[in-house]
Amino acid sequence: MLSIGGGLSLGLLINPYFPHNLLFYWQQIIQIGLVNYQNTIQVGMEWYPYDPLELLANNIFIFLLGILSFVFLLYKIKYKQQIESQNIKERFLKIFTLFIFSGILCLLTLKSQRFVEYFSPFAVLASAFLLNLLWPANFSIKNKILKNFKKNTKINAALTIYLATVFIFFFILNTLKIQEQMTARYQWNYLQEASLWLKNNTPAGSMVFNVNWGDWPILFYHNTHNTYIIGLDPTFFYLKNKELYQEWKDVGQGKIRQNLAEKIKKDFGAQWILVKNSEIELLSAIRKNKNFKLRFADKDAKIYSSY
Repeated sequence: MLSIGGGLSLGLLINPYFPHNLLFYWQQIIQIGLVNYQNTIQVGMEWYPYDPLELLANNIFIFLLGILSFVFLLYKIKYKQQIESQNIKERFLKIFTLFIFSGILCLLTLKSQRFVEYFSPFAVLASAFLLNLLWPANFSIKNKILKNFKKNTKINAALTIYLATVFIFFFILNTLKIQEQMTARYQWNYLQEASLWLKNNTPAGSMVFNVNWGDWPILFYHNTHNTYIIGLDPTFFYLKNKELYQEWKDVGQGKIRQNLAEKIKKDFGAQWILVKNSEIELLSAIRKNKNFKLRFADKDAKIYSSY
């Protein structure tokens, strides 16, 4: 543990980004991961609470495995069956600690959906370690299955075919469902033409005013030539300058109309404004302002320059 801790500490200190990397980890782990500002700013969906019933439904087998392991433990205690294991107290302490850690992750998951990625594997590990401890030392599931299979070959052969068919069916069904969700949600040519126009017609590194931080990944994917007002995670912008973040929101919602071009250029350092066709509030504000010039338009977005 000392070696691991020492190595991690040296990695933080002997770092080309030191000491800024420490601030980054503080913001990413504590302010975004644990505290987060879901009630203040519009963060990603993964940071919003997980509905308890939905969490139970999506992880029903994990919860059932945990219940099964505890029922098995209570059965052993009730009938005073000896647990065949060395260092039993030490192993119980480690497993108990793992269950506590899994419980903490479950509570964090109810606060922010992102933590389900950690809760699920640790909960399975905790239950598996407990079942492994309680299981008779000479008991083998593999041997039991093989022995039973040899006794009832026809029945087990039919059961095997049935289970294999069900597995293949659900595998194909899930694959098609995932493909449908991915293709419906993500269009890789989205904002491509607008991004290419910016790349070919604006100076390298010039700032683009974008309204939705969620568009940044696809913008950056198509065009690394420009820089953008906001990306992932919006909390960084909010923590850097709360007043400017609020102004950015007001501009995007069309609440600021007077001296709009001047504010975007002066306060944000952006001469180029990318507005999606669905962002009607800002489009309305820009169209009523004479200091913007339409430079590009397609089915996805419009690009204006301010002067």
